[in-house]
Amino acid sequence: LLLFIKSSTYNNNISLDIDRYSKLFSNNNILSIVQNPKLAMRIIVSKSSKLFLEKGTLVSSQLSFYRQIMRCGYTPFRLHHWYHKFLDTLHAAQKSKDLHSQSVVWYKEWWNEDTLSDFIDLYYGIMDELMLLHKLRLWSNKRMYSWVSKHEALSWYYDIILGLKKNWEKLQSIKQKEFELKIQYQVRQRALELSSKLNESSTSSSYIDGSASLVKQNIIESFKQSNLDLEQEMVAKLQSYQHDKRIIKFDLIRLFFDFLADSTDVFGMKTPPGTYAALSLCSGVLGFSKLWVQAEEDLKK
Repeated sequence: LLLFIKSSTYNNNISLDIDRYSKLFSNNNILSIVQNPKLAMRIIVSKSSKLFLEKGTLVSSQLSFYRQIMRCGYTPFRLHHWYHKFLDTLHAAQKSKDLHSQSVVWYKEWWNEDTLSDFIDLYYGIMDELMLLHKLRLWSNKRMYSWVSKHEALSWYYDIILGLKKNWEKLQSIKQKEFELKIQYQVRQRALELSSKLNESSTSSSYIDGSASLVKQNIIESFKQSNLDLEQEMVAKLQSYQHDKRIIKFDLIRLFFDFLADSTDVFGMKTPPGTYAALSLCSGVLGFSKLWVQAEEDLKK
């Protein structure tokens, strides 16, 4: 983004400024510098801009390259996981007596969301590593590059959509648990109010039967204490649910920005320069914020 902003405001007459720079500062012409401070400042800014664009472009490309290298090398392990999953399913199916039972085993093990997630992960990993090999100039077929580039964007797109679905379901599940816990909390509060009234009535009738009243009062006090402990546990769970919801919302919004950014590649959208970078920046900030909140919570514990 910094490169984009700088290049959009970059002086087109940089070569002219550089020529004037060399003439102005040649032979230690201090008098010319003093007489033309605006020109000297303009030349310094132009020179700095040129240097920033040259170095910044290199840094940007190297950062992207570094991130791909960090992700590289997982494909053999993914394939190893699939191989063992196939063997485990095969052994489980062989224990079944009939064909229908074997079909059920294969269906349960392979026709599920976890398998889909593993497949998308493998799909994206292969395409991402092929793109890295292209950057390393280990292959250079233009037609293949176009195909790999397209499928790299598609595989990430599918991964984002699946991530959005999973996080949305997690959020709804936590909201349901939170709702049920609040209902239990309200029931407990109502029970506590009733026990307080019973305690008052038992105190007022203590002159009739002192021993029975004392037993009843002890039972009520014990109930109130257990209810208080349970209430503290419920409050702690509610706080935990609030934290989990916050983390999931970070993920949902982050994935939404990734979805918008990758849509420009998948559908070949013509967007203003810097759009992809700005969306990716928003995603990165949200991802960093999520890690910050998680680390802060871990330190508190």
